[in-house]
Amino acid sequence: MNKPANKHLGGDTLKDLLVSKKPVLLEVRDDKNCCSHLIAPVISRIENEFDNSIKIVRIDYETHKEFLKKINVENFPTILLLKRGKVMKQINGTISRRNLKSLVMELLNN
Repeated sequence: MNKPANKHLGGDTLKDLLVSKKPVLLEVRDDKNCCSHLIAPVISRIENEFDNSIKIVRIDYETHKEFLKKINVENFPTILLLKRGKVMKQINGTISRRNLKSLVMELLNN
């Protein structure tokens, strides 16, 4: 069964993501930006492929503006790949599923 990729923080806080033992794919989106909608199917497929290996979370720029300014996120969509609280990779704009899959595999194997 496919799970929706539009998981939001829910009970997690941004701090929880930064200390997560599981690698995190954090998508920063702005619903006013059309490119944010283009990346959704790519992230859904990644989520299905890496079901329990990586935590996938989406956050809205407007809701978390102060935090995102502190980590220099200014473009949408932005994907942050986090491991042990560190940003291992930042992708600004859209990305193909193949390229994102490769980056996620690299994150998991390092």
